[in-house]
Amino acid sequence: MNLSISTIILTYNEEQHIERCIKNAQQFSESIYLIDSFSSDRTIEIAESLGAKVYQNK
Repeated sequence: MNLSISTIILTYNEEQHIERCIKNAQQFSESIYLIDSFSSDRTIEIAESLGAKVYQNK
């Protein structure tokens, strides 16, 4: 059986932790989706630079 794992990460101002979280998820996930609640720090910028697909939702 061939399984594909995707990870969904919910965030709000997680600049300090998001890089570590995404890098850990990349070890077992084919794709990473970040659902952000309109962070005012660099969370989105960091996530996109690491290849996460970023969406915003209130």
